[in-house]
Amino acid sequence: MMRYLLILCFGALPTALFAQVTIDADFPSVPLPQVLTQLEQEHQLVFTYTQGLVANQIVDASFQNQPLDTALAIIFRNTNIEFQRIDQQYIILKRRPGQQAPERSICGRLVNAEGEPLPYATIALSSNQGTSTEEDGTFRWRGPLLETDTLLFSYVGYQPQQRTVAQLRTCPDILLPLQAFSFSEVLVKEYVTRGIRQSNELEFMELQPDKIAVVPGLTEADVLQMVQLLPGIQSQDESASRLNIRGGTPDQNLILWDGIPIYNSGHFFGMLSAFNPYIVDDVKVYRSGFGASYGGRVAGVIDISSRSKVAEQVKINAGLNFMNADASVELPLVAKKSSLLLSARRAYTDIIESPTYKKLAQRVFTKGALNEEQNYVSAADDLQVEQDFVFSDLNAKWLWQANEQNQLSLSFFSVTDKLDYLSLDSIDNFSLRYGIDTENRGLSATWQYEKPDFWQSKVQFSYTQLDNDFSTTEGFIQEQDREIFTLSNEVKDFSVQWNNQLQFSEALQLDVGYQFSDIRVDRAFGDRGGLWANDQDENILHSGYLMLIPFWQKKLRLNAGLRWNYVVGLDRHYVEPRLSLHYLPSKKWQFKAALGRYNQFVAQLIEPNNLGLGQELWALSDADNGIPVVTGNHYSAGILFHNDQFQVEVETYYKQLSGLTSFSTTLIEPFADSLYAEGSGRIWGLDVLLKRRWKHYETWLSYTYSRVKYNFDIYNEEEPFPASHDRPHSLTFVQQFNYKRWYFSLSWRYTSGRWYTPSDGILIVNDEPRPNLEFDRINALRLPVYHRLDASILYNFRSRNRRGTGMAGLSFLNLYNRNNFLSREYFAFFDDEEEEYQLSIQDRLLLKFTPNVVFRVSWK
Repeated sequence: MMRYLLILCFGALPTALFAQVTIDADFPSVPLPQVLTQLEQEHQLVFTYTQGLVANQIVDASFQNQPLDTALAIIFRNTNIEFQRIDQQYIILKRRPGQQAPERSICGRLVNAEGEPLPYATIALSSNQGTSTEEDGTFRWRGPLLETDTLLFSYVGYQPQQRTVAQLRTCPDILLPLQAFSFSEVLVKEYVTRGIRQSNELEFMELQPDKIAVVPGLTEADVLQMVQLLPGIQSQDESASRLNIRGGTPDQNLILWDGIPIYNSGHFFGMLSAFNPYIVDDVKVYRSGFGASYGGRVAGVIDISSRSKVAEQVKINAGLNFMNADASVELPLVAKKSSLLLSARRAYTDIIESPTYKKLAQRVFTKGALNEEQNYVSAADDLQVEQDFVFSDLNAKWLWQANEQNQLSLSFFSVTDKLDYLSLDSIDNFSLRYGIDTENRGLSATWQYEKPDFWQSKVQFSYTQLDNDFSTTEGFIQEQDREIFTLSNEVKDFSVQWNNQLQFSEALQLDVGYQFSDIRVDRAFGDRGGLWANDQDENILHSGYLMLIPFWQKKLRLNAGLRWNYVVGLDRHYVEPRLSLHYLPSKKWQFKAALGRYNQFVAQLIEPNNLGLGQELWALSDADNGIPVVTGNHYSAGILFHNDQFQVEVETYYKQLSGLTSFSTTLIEPFADSLYAEGSGRIWGLDVLLKRRWKHYETWLSYTYSRVKYNFDIYNEEEPFPASHDRPHSLTFVQQFNYKRWYFSLSWRYTSGRWYTPSDGILIVNDEPRPNLEFDRINALRLPVYHRLDASILYNFRSRNRRGTGMAGLSFLNLYNRNNFLSREYFAFFDDEEEEYQLSIQDRLLLKFTPNVVFRVSWK
């Protein structure tokens, strides 16, 4: 009943307020230029037009309580002018269709007051016609144009300018002055590099892969690898998907693809991102202090959106590197109304084992039987090995733009990884087979409604399913009763969301929403005789949120939010207050602070296997299975200074966690027998960013100091101990240079070494066949420090007709081939000479020198 009351309240509120945004006017035979001036002054509108278009035009109209679009339609109904809205403020006026415009070419370059180019600026002839500038600020466009047609040039942080087609025939430089200071227009256009920028409210980072020229050590803009360029985000094992956001664990991050929760975000056991960057529109990254519209995780949010604009022409993109091949196509279906996006990517590692694949495989299987047997193969002719590994992903998205206010989209994705490994001893006829089959599929349907300057609403249905299966079969070939072990994990997540944003005025905004989620998780263990354990859990969640966002004098912004969760399976309510503050004393200085509470109702359990891989099994919070709800309290504050060339940011944070379990990756293997221990944690840290940019060269230095301490009553004599991913010092130093179509990037990373638990010796127990290792304090010592140098070189080329573009490049990870340590482990072995058990130490290494190449073409 509560859910339906919330829906009725949220639906009635915008309907009641909608009628307030109206226009009253009385224009008895008034010249059109005078009418436009009055509308601009009274309603903060900007009309773009040529004087010749509105000259000698008279308006004779009178109306009351009319919405803006209706009012404009009445004003222009007896003229030869039509209007098209670019956004909430700018409106372009142009002549109604009637004469066929000839084909004309226009060109130019957009620059700022210092003569520096403005890349990717918007050039609009109408709401659905236009182009953008290139990397060097230039543009060139050919189409049906009249000499009197006017184009609007805009760039975030600068005052828009307009030019007629006639003025653009000589390819002039167009100067955009800096925008007058106001809160909504302050934006860090480039956070660390082009394509990564800070949101207005400093709440999240926005990444746009198609605008990122080069990423150090990568041939392509891998989405989750790019995220690691941001201070406070690391990967402890050099993977792409296992991210630690400000001291959190990977399962504490909410990752969304077009609103669909992702439970497996990586290929090749996390080493590569599962998202094709060439169909991604933008990525919003919340490192802490995210608003009440997001829930279900306690560390961070990575919200990924694929293409969201209707394609007006066919666009094709295809590429090849040392791991996989991919292709995507955007197809217009109905002119300016509907389009279809299709994308596919597949590895060819089951056909050709490239140098890049061999390096990554060595890293992935460094702790398990595959690596040990591969090393044995070179010295034993009697061992035959067959290994097939392949990954693929598919994406499809259909868009329908019914009108300027309504859009419908359907999005589908599928991510698949398969490993089949067989070893055969030809002398003993003994075989061993491993199989891993992981697939994550999802679907979302989204309807968005937008009434400019007042109301935005979105209704979304999503469904995602993860199937993760692992099997081991071993024994003598001639025997029928070979040993079999199976493990499977299935997650089904169905969700319905309704989000609303109400803009009462420039000084007040209200966000309200509701979410229903039904999550089912199955974990099954079996052998030759069938299943011997099968856990099936289900949780239904009802969540509602409200955020009140007032502004004061365009300098102070407050976000006061509240999220409410009711978990049916636990029969408990969880209330999450959240508050953030953003203050701008000037255009160059910004201050922010945030606090909030977060709860997580689903988490990962790590089940080690003899491949050396930790199978990441999802489980729901449930008192019966000993998995509590994880609760986190976040506190953060920061300061930012920036101008056109220099940027400094400092932010500090503190987190309190409760409901941790030893199932997670926080504890090391020698202590993993106590699976149901519950503990707490504290995280505190400081992120610093320094950046300097010149015309063709930019450099930045990011440093993070972070500590992660856990406390479990049954471990470490009840004393706090550092988590395995606690690495206090992390530094990244990046240099980037571009010359014409060449892009060069170099980065050096340094972090503290990982913790490990040293063994005190061997304990012999008469009743047990194998000796036990003795351990004292958890994570008492550190491995050597980690550092690595990466580089990338890319070249962009273009066809003569400018419709085709391409890219070729090289990348190198760990240029000086340093031995960086993944882990240090202890084993007991029997020494035949000494006739006693001895202690052995095994060090596992991370990636050595790893090259990659890329070749990519696109056409439109």
